[in-house]
Amino acid sequence: MPNDPEVMFIALIDNMSRDDINDILLSWNESQLNDDDTEIIVYTDSRSNGPHTGGADIVDKAEFFAWLLSDAPFDTKVYGEKIRKDEHWVELIGEARSAEEQNLSRL
Repeated sequence: MPNDPEVMFIALIDNMSRDDINDILLSWNESQLNDDDTEIIVYTDSRSNGPHTGGADIVDKAEFFAWLLSDAPFDTKVYGEKIRKDEHWVELIGEARSAEEQNLSRL
């Protein structure tokens, strides 16, 4: 399935460096890859009063790819007016988006 978040995630891991993926995840929602690169996690604040206090929650991969493949990574209200001119950011998002294309070409 070309739009399967698990397949897309594996393609991302296979085609990008861990540091680059973590840069994108951190900018998206302050998340990161787990230690074995199989999940997206976000650490929860042990001082909060919510149901998840002090630990790591797994983030839905489909939610990440919905954000990545939309216009959201270039939302000037979130990332500032100069985001589309940030060459490093544009390159990272382009590389992440092309991971799925590269995966499809192998099928």
